[in-house]
Amino acid sequence: MSSNFRPDTNGQATRIWAILGIVIAFAAIGAYQQATRITVAETSTVDVANRFARLPMEIAGWTGTNTTLDEKQLRVSEAQAYFSRRYTKNGQTVAVLILLGEPGPLGAHTPDVCYGASGHRQLGQPYRIATPNGAGTLWTARFESPSTPPSQIEVIWGWGTNGTWAASDVPRVEFAGHSRIYKIYVSRRLTANATGEQANAFLSPLLSELRVALGEPLNPKH
Repeated sequence: MSSNFRPDTNGQATRIWAILGIVIAFAAIGAYQQATRITVAETSTVDVANRFARLPMEIAGWTGTNTTLDEKQLRVSEAQAYFSRRYTKNGQTVAVLILLGEPGPLGAHTPDVCYGASGHRQLGQPYRIATPNGAGTLWTARFESPSTPPSQIEVIWGWGTNGTWAASDVPRVEFAGHSRIYKIYVSRRLTANATGEQANAFLSPLLSELRVALGEPLNPKH
């Protein structure tokens, strides 16, 4: 299966994860409070940690490595739980981050604000894409790094409650009926001749696995 991911050189993957930390921090500026851990009772059917644990370490030939977010990032984001993993194949890397929390904090900011704060230049406007396996819609945008020579990063993101996703304009309003939602980020380094077909090589099987793992709806507000 073809892919346009390039080998992670010069610490590019490290920079991507540093930027994702900024994404999380911006997501809750002005709305800080102590994060609350999820319990089985709160999620109705299964513990969210168990849902995340269903995601396989091997997806379509890509091998996963779990990564962690520090406690400060979690507190600032108000994320109640998270999934953070790098998937690699033949020296190529993609970063996957899923946050769980209330619609307000998780819907507060988008990557264009956060990547811009780290010195990246947004290339064009974000636009919606239909997921390759019918799991909804997602936003996507590209950013150019301030490094010399510059490199490009594609970020795909969206919100959801049961393994399907929405590229929402106002997620805090659209998901107001839910006490908790997921927010997903998929980040990868691009080559000059990147194509959508190549991008689907990892995104499609990833979203299929997420649909299975996160399939039980989160509780709506009562």
